Amino acid sequence: MSIIGAHRILSKSSFVFSFLNVLAVGIFYLIMFCVDKEHIQVNITLTIMSIAAITGLFIGLYITFRTKFALRYALLMQLYFIFMIEILTFGSGAALAVILAGRPDLRWLAFGTNAVCLTLSLLSCIYWEAKAVRFWGGTGSWREEIDKYIDYSYHLINPLLTDSYKPKVTFKHPIIIAMVGTANIPLLFEIYGGSKANAIFFVAPLGMAVFPFVNFKIVGPALTRLLLLRKIEKEVGYRFQNADYEQIQEMRRGFFLAKWLMKDYRPPLKENVADAVTESKNAKKKKQKQKN
Repeated sequence: MSIIGAHRILSKSSFVFSFLNVLAVGIFYLIMFCVDKEHIQVNITLTIMSIAAITGLFIGLYITFRTKFALRYALLMQLYFIFMIEILTFGSGAALAVILAGRPDLRWLAFGTNAVCLTLSLLSCIYWEAKAVRFWGGTGSWREEIDKYIDYSYHLINPLLTDSYKPKVTFKHPIIIAMVGTANIPLLFEIYGGSKANAIFFVAPLGMAVFPFVNFKIVGPALTRLLLLRKIEKEVGYRFQNADYEQIQEMRRGFFLAKWLMKDYRPPLKENVADAVTESKNAKKKKQKQKN
């Protein structure tokens, strides 16, 4: 996260994550376990919603005051989005489509099929993005795509890696998206065969295409470069820090409860820079020897 992004959402994190948790968990529970009104138990529903809201509150507080916004945070946020939004929320939407079509018995099949399709689209995009940046060889090197965002002397990584990176994968392979969507065709037949809600005719196929597209354009490329960055961290033997972290910490100090919840930060000492540069050079030399 850059300092610009932090200004926009950091103070609202607790509310945002509470809302997203309640939305995703609530939709999943009500659609998958409460097919009709007779199955709805108010006390259980309120308990589940409360747990989801409290969990989101603590996640938001941790993000607001404690996280370093480095690689681990970015990976966890990607996984959070995939699980809570794509799998739980949209998967429940696919189940709702077959319920409205008069086939509530197919809701778990629809949910599971959706999860498999989304996973396939994500893995496919990671593969094509890695191939596009020449991870498995070819002219140039994938390191060139990542190194320009890294300051090895201070162990810093520029948030622009997230903000301005342009995915290398293109839609030269539309057959992949088509193949990913074919698993949903039987479900579409069930929907069209008995639907009493005409809107489902348009919503179901549209929804089945939206998130695979999002995975190819946003989520997959983001996960790919984060995994490549993790590979670099293993090579050099240390974790990179967000270059905007000091500015984010300065902003955090003005938040309510910062005195009790915030973990303070001190910038790297300048006398350690020489050691960091030497360490980085040694890592690069070691890698060149291994290639030779």
